[in-house]
Amino acid sequence: MEQNRTKINKERLLKALESSLGVITTALKVCDLSRTNFYKWLKEDEEFAAKVEDIENIQKDFIKSKYYECVKDKVPSVVIHAAKTRLGWNETNKVDLSSGDEPIKINVNIKGVEH
Repeated sequence: MEQNRTKINKERLLKALESSLGVITTALKVCDLSRTNFYKWLKEDEEFAAKVEDIENIQKDFIKSKYYECVKDKVPSVVIHAAKTRLGWNETNKVDLSSGDEPIKINVNIKGVEH
């Protein structure tokens, strides 16, 4: 049976996590709780873990919404990032290393490593 104090601390921590959009360090500082307790509860309490996961999903949704706001507002670096990650418009150099049935031998010299 879980102690009442532990239940109260878990609820306080969940509220602090929600307020901090899932930033664990911030929530722990607000509640004056240890990271060790947080990870112990996460491992041992499925209901607590599910609530933490819900908060992480809220965090992801928030980040996505801000990301898309920046795309909509045409922030150049974010538009470039979106083009590369969402549309696959990456700058790539492809090298064909096929040699039929023959093995390929490549000498690689790594600076600072003796052979």
